[in-house]
Parts: sequence; C-alpha cells; structure tokens
Amino acid sequence: MKKFFTLIMVAAISSVAYGQRLADLSVKTIVSPDKLESTDQGTLMKLNLEVYNDGPDDLMIGDTLYYSMILANLNNQVITQLPQDAHLGYVTVGLVLTRNVNAGDTIHFLKDINIALLANNTFEVNVIASIFAQNRPDLVFEGSASNTDNRKTVKIIWYNKDKFPLSSGTVVMDGLTVYPNPASELTTIQLSAVEIGETTTLRVFDVNGKEVFIESKAAGVADSFELNTSLFENGIYMVQVSSGSQIRSSKLVVQH
Repeated sequence: MKKFFTLIMVAAISSVAYGQRLADLSVKTIVSPDKLESTDQGTLMKLNLEVYNDGPDDLMIGDTLYYSMILANLNNQVITQLPQDAHLGYVTVGLVLTRNVNAGDTIHFLKDINIALLANNTFEVNVIASIFAQNRPDLVFEGSASNTDNRKTVKIIWYNKDKFPLSSGTVVMDGLTVYPNPASELTTIQLSAVEIGETTTLRVFDVNGKEVFIESKAAGVADSFELNTSLFENGIYMVQVSSGSQIRSSKLVVQH
C-alpha cells in the first residue's frame, strides 16, 4: 500500500512538472486590411488580427504564434498565399511572444506582407487569415488550420494603381475577364492581377486542345489583350493568360 501511494505521488508530481498546456485561439476580427492599393512596386498588406485566447491555459513568454494568409477571388481561387500551400493547412512562424496572454485576454497580431502583384483593375477579393500557438513540448498545437475558430475571412476591395472605383463591369470572379463574350469582331482579355516584372502571355486553344494563338507582352507594357476574333471560326475556345505563377483560364465563344 505504501509503495502504491508513493507511485501515485510520483505520477502527480511528474504531471505538474511536465504538464502540457492548451490555448484555444480564435480570430475575432480582421482589423486590417480593409482595402488593398496597388503601386508600381506591388501591393502592401498590413495584416492586423484581433486574436482571443479562449483558454483553458495561458500563453506564456516564448510561445510562438503561427499564421497563414490567403488572398483569393470571390470563387476562393487562390491569388497568392503565405506560406506556400496555405490552402492545404500549412502555417508559418509569425512571432515569439514577449509577454503572457492569459486565458480570456485579447491581443493584436500585426504583420506587414509585401505582395509582388499588381491589380490590373479594381475588384473584390477575400482575405483569409488563420492563427495558432505552439511551444513544444509544453504548449500543444491545437489542431489543423481547418479549425473554424482559428480562421476568419473578410471581403475587401483591391484597387489598381490608378485607384479606379469598383463597378459591376470590373468585378472578377475567376481572376480573368473576357468581354464581350460571345464575341464577333473583337474581345478584351485581362488577368485581374499580374506579377511585378513578369511577362504576360495569352494563349488560345480550340476544342481539340490545339494552340491556335499566342501573344506575349513585356512587364508594364499593357494590362490587357485585344483579340481579333473575326479571324477565328465560330466555336468554343479556351483562353489562358499567365503572368509568373498567376495562370487563369476561361471559355470564349466566337459567334459571327
């Protein structure tokens, strides 16, 4: 009996000495960005997340906050993300805490993110931000980046460098505008965002997958393509526009 009691005491002391903590974080509000503005150098995102510690345990000095950020169009197609493959649940180091954050307390997570993309037109996008905490072996990572409380989405306007206002004609759902469509004589094709310093290339394919047209423009030359559809036979075509890692496709109907 004495030996059994001793073992219980040792186990209890070990549990206290090596006990693990669990801090359940939630993103209450994406304070900023409330808009994005393009410049010739790209787009600066000033990320400000209001983060609440739901507990049950405290965050302590030395704990690390991990985060991810996804910028997507209104169909949630990824335009850019941090880290790479954030849409698969990956996160990256945000900051190491220099003060305790008790259960029930709120902190603001601040991060400046330089996006090497330039909006061709003004359109709406979704900002999707996630945050987690960990400090092995004490603070247990609370789960995957799919946890709903840890993720928040806000819809904002991304302005081009000319600060054009948002209009129904420039709202982009799939990252690519093709208008008019169907087209008879001429159609305009424009990628919603291009990478700084990258060549932009338009390719057109017929229904058999054969490339029937290609045109490239150097960075900064123009933000759209004018396609002479009078040279094409009636039918359905696939247009693809690429700029660095930005690749978008859309169907084009030619109807004379």
